[in-house]
Order: sequence, then structure tokens, then C-alpha cells
Amino acid sequence: INLNQVAYLPESILSFLEYFLNNTKYSNGYSLFFIATSVWGASNLFYQMIETAEIIYERRRPQTGAFKRVISILFMLIFIFFFVGSWFVLSFLKVVLSSIQDGFFSIFVKNLVLFFLPFLLILYINVWIPPIKPNIKKAIPGAVFTSLYWFISTFIFGIYVKYFSNLTEIYGALTLLLISILYLYILTNGLIIGFIINYNIQKKEGNI
Repeated sequence: INLNQVAYLPESILSFLEYFLNNTKYSNGYSLFFIATSVWGASNLFYQMIETAEIIYERRRPQTGAFKRVISILFMLIFIFFFVGSWFVLSFLKVVLSSIQDGFFSIFVKNLVLFFLPFLLILYINVWIPPIKPNIKKAIPGAVFTSLYWFISTFIFGIYVKYFSNLTEIYGALTLLLISILYLYILTNGLIIGFIINYNIQKKEGNI
């Protein structure tokens, strides 16, 4: 599968997905175990988001750690379904825009969708992750900031990796892993800042 011909995605993400798609050809009986442990490990990201939001909002949830773990896995599964759905949307968009001759319009629509799809996910996270759940309207400022942060960071990071980085020469086969961790670190910082923005707005309005 040539992912570049399927949907509009940053090059760093495409490389990461191609790696896993190519390796599925050699999967064996341990695939289910690998998937289960991967989902469990990936859910740690959402678990840490919950913990971070509790620190920012200065309030702990009454639920136990086991409950938070279950919620984290649920968030991870929702993220996977959202990602797959976005993939189909982007694939359909690429087919539609390929028939449009106006290059500026195609680029505008593509970037608008690339901003809007992550915004929906980020807005969902900003509503449900904090211990004090704001309504959708009050979660929008932090979600907008994080979406812009992700959009701009992805663009700049993609240029850096493609033209200015010599990570492959230094780290060899570990380059993909290093890039993925660094990219995830950048995106996570955007989420945390978004939480802080929403917290300060709610605190100023007297909702906390």
C-alpha cells in the first residue's frame, strides 16, 4: 500500500504507518498479544493526560487508578476509531480534489480539513479529560490553540526532518522511533498548554 496515494498526512506519520503496514506481512500467532500490549502501552499516554489535567485543575478524581486505566484504554480505542475515520475522510477528499483544477482552492480545502479533524479530537479531549468537565463552548479556546499548535508544529517539524535533520546518519534504524517520540512530545506539549488555557479562563470566570 502506497500511503502517499491514499490520504493527506504528514510525512513523519506516513513513514511510521508504512513501517507497521509492511511488518504485518510477517505477523504470526503473537499478533494478538502484540496488539493487546501495544494498546495497553499506548493507553499510558491518556492515563498521563488524566493525571496532568488533575494537577493543572488542582483537583483529583474520586475514582481509583484501575478506573482511570479503563478510561484510558477507552480513550485509546476512541482515538483509533477516530484516526481510521479520518483516514477515510482524507482519502475521499483526495479523490474529490484531484478532479478540481483550481490549485489554490484544493490546497485551502486540504489544509482546512487537516486543521478541523484534529480540532474535533482535541475538543473531545478538552471536554472529557479534565476532572472538571467544561461544556463544549468553554473548551473551545484551548482546543483552538492546541489545533493551531499541532498544525504549525507538524509543518515545521516535517520541514526540519526532511531538509535539516541528519538523524538517519546518527541513529540509523532507531531514527523512526526517535522521530515518533519527539513528534509525540511536541504534540503533548500543545495539549497541556490547551488545558492550562481552559483552566485559567474557567478560573477567571469563577467556574472553578
